[in-house]
Amino acid sequence: MSKNLSLIDRIDRIIGSDEFNLPVFNEIALRIRKIVATANFSAGDIEKLISSDQSLASEVLRVANSPFYCGLTKVTTVREAVVRLGARPLADVVTLASERNRYSAKDPEIQAMMVKLWKHAVGVALASQWLARRLGYAERVDESLLGGLIHDIGKLGVLKVIDYLKDKESLSFQPQFVIEVVDSVHAEVGHKLAVRWGLPENYCLIIRDHHNEKFDQSNHVLTLVRLADAACNKLGISLHREESLELPVLPEAHLLGVGEVVLAELEIMLEDTIKM
Repeated sequence: MSKNLSLIDRIDRIIGSDEFNLPVFNEIALRIRKIVATANFSAGDIEKLISSDQSLASEVLRVANSPFYCGLTKVTTVREAVVRLGARPLADVVTLASERNRYSAKDPEIQAMMVKLWKHAVGVALASQWLARRLGYAERVDESLLGGLIHDIGKLGVLKVIDYLKDKESLSFQPQFVIEVVDSVHAEVGHKLAVRWGLPENYCLIIRDHHNEKFDQSNHVLTLVRLADAACNKLGISLHREESLELPVLPEAHLLGVGEVVLAELEIMLEDTIKM
């Protein structure tokens, strides 16, 4: 690969090559989601799967005790987490917990961005899920959580490549330049990754179109994710804050029929929750 290529061209080359490997979901998390989608499972089955990965088990306990999920007392074992949360909420916790380990980098500046990006992914996931429940899209709750969680997978991919280049070639980039590159290409990069992984079409569309001015307004999950993304950006749960955003006037709010009261509740939920 020629070093005369621009950074964006190099990112595109590496993303499309065999040297770049970014699995989309943890295998245990996928298995648990498949298990709870059936009626034939036990709490012990789920506990055994989680406990087979000590890193995942520790992260599950941490998330289960976070403000969004915790009860009056702290859970200290995987069994307690299973009993407290129930199968479906626990599957969400496992999904979130398993994703966190991917948001890491060797370079300190990139790592700082990874921390912010991880909080954004969780924020949009929980906000999308919250909106789906609050607005009566019960059949879309799971899809909204996952769509929100991976909508910015392209940003993760771009940051991973830049971290790789800084490590292997001792390259140096100003943080603001990195953010500009991430913002400019992440939707395209994320869509390429989603197609390459064979993700269901609706997730591919969410990743590709979550910033596009023109989008399928009949796609409720995409619209939920777009509004959740805007809410997180407004609150600074992102790589950069967009305080000037007025959520009630956004087309997504109009399409979903969301008023100021619900949006204020959404902001309060996010501010109380994203300390994970």
